[in-house]
Amino acid sequence: ALGRNTTLQSLDLSANEIGNMGVEFIARVLGRDSSLSTLDFSANDIGPIGAASITQTLIQGSSIERLTLGQNNIGDRGAQCFGQALRENTSLQYLDLRSNAIGRTGAVDIGQSLESNSFLRYLSLRDNKVDDEGAEEIGKALELNSTLLSLNLMKNNIGDTGTDFLAKALFVNNVLLELILGANEIGDEGATSIIVALSENTSVEHIDLFPNPMSDRAREQITKAAREKGSNVQLKLSFVY
Repeated sequence: ALGRNTTLQSLDLSANEIGNMGVEFIARVLGRDSSLSTLDFSANDIGPIGAASITQTLIQGSSIERLTLGQNNIGDRGAQCFGQALRENTSLQYLDLRSNAIGRTGAVDIGQSLESNSFLRYLSLRDNKVDDEGAEEIGKALELNSTLLSLNLMKNNIGDTGTDFLAKALFVNNVLLELILGANEIGDEGATSIIVALSENTSVEHIDLFPNPMSDRAREQITKAAREKGSNVQLKLSFVY
């Protein structure tokens, strides 16, 4: 039915235990579909093999604009497949890869792909293992990228070093609107980098840094920097009740 579809625009197949063999068949069918724009394939345990099937469809040409693929254990191998897809695909605007055991190798590959990608608007790598090295590559990519509006790197073991690279990107990137860095390992040094970046950046409207192991003084300084930027900057440093 999907192969003959001309009207269905959104498809939710989340939490169906489809696995990599099932997704391979569906990916082939989707390659012949010209109307589907939104696909949720989260929590299906497709692994890196399933990720390769989906990304091959994206590379060959796809109408999908919004892809949710969280909790599928695609790992670095699957992330590398997405890195290649982001270099070639021209339709995808929203990509959610949260909770996929993606480490620094996969994050580096995705980061490098953002240097040339000019279509993606939203990227979530929340709850992976990006680490400082992966954050460094993503930060370098943000210096060149001119289309990404929202980046979610929450819960990725990113420390002050990785934060410094992300902050440096904000000196030249004036497109990004939202940066989510909560539940990492950002201390006072990383906080200082964010403070300095905020004084120069003209685009960021929302920064989430809760929770992180920075001092109360650092939190106060970031709050002050955000206020000096005007009311358009929303900053999260604690629970909002």
